[in-house]
Amino acid sequence: MSQSRPRLMVFGEEAITVLRHCSFKISGMCLLISILALLSGALVGFAFDVFAWFILSTTRVTGF
Repeated sequence: MSQSRPRLMVFGEEAITVLRHCSFKISGMCLLISILALLSGALVGFAFDVFAWFILSTTRVTGF
């Protein structure tokens, strides 16, 4: 049953568990690290989209 769950849900549950286990003094640091991880992932995805659009627009590949 646990193998059929999406990887993102498992990652989210693990992140929540890690945040819950952080003590009060370092919970802010854990939250900051998780936010930075999400932002970096979004930035990498956005940069890849821009790069792919640039390649497709310069080479003028049709059929996609």
